[in-house]
Amino acid sequence: MKKSRLREGRPGALHPPLAASMAMLADLGTAGVVLDPLCGRGTIAIETALPMPGSGAVVAFDFDAEAVQVTRRNAIEGAHVCMRTVCCDIGAPFRRGSIDRVISNPPWDHQVPWSRSRRSAGSFGDVLAEEFRIVLLELKGQAAKALGASWHPLASLQVSLRGQHPVVTVYGPAPAPVTVSIGEKSVRVKIFSR
Repeated sequence: MKKSRLREGRPGALHPPLAASMAMLADLGTAGVVLDPLCGRGTIAIETALPMPGSGAVVAFDFDAEAVQVTRRNAIEGAHVCMRTVCCDIGAPFRRGSIDRVISNPPWDHQVPWSRSRRSAGSFGDVLAEEFRIVLLELKGQAAKALGASWHPLASLQVSLRGQHPVVTVYGPAPAPVTVSIGEKSVRVKIFSR
């Protein structure tokens, strides 16, 4: 059995295989900047950085300074990957249109509250590139609602996780087939659309 790349975990942390699957759904082959705005302990950011093309960048941030420090340690000491880690809120200023992909496991208000993200997410849509892709692990579409988004759901896939049945949802600017990137190969697939 493969040893986890994470050195430190936390309540609500995601399993690395699920995080890696979410990264594949994000179509990383064409991404310049990938963001996890609620990085927790860094599982998604690390699993995204591993197959990321050399010219791409992964940015992990969280408003919890300890989470950002643990993400940095997990990336450097556990997975030996390079990424940017920043302590800031989800509404933090990024250059307009600078984020190509967002992959995240937003808190479900069970183990980790999400009230702070709701309060400050108003400008989040402004930083997305024109051809963005967002992959979220969510319960009943609550992540997109909390972010006040008008993204189009492109595909969804229900998973079983700790007795819950969340959905991995892929969002984009307009309805389109989903491209899945695995290594240097890309495959267009239609996953049960909403």
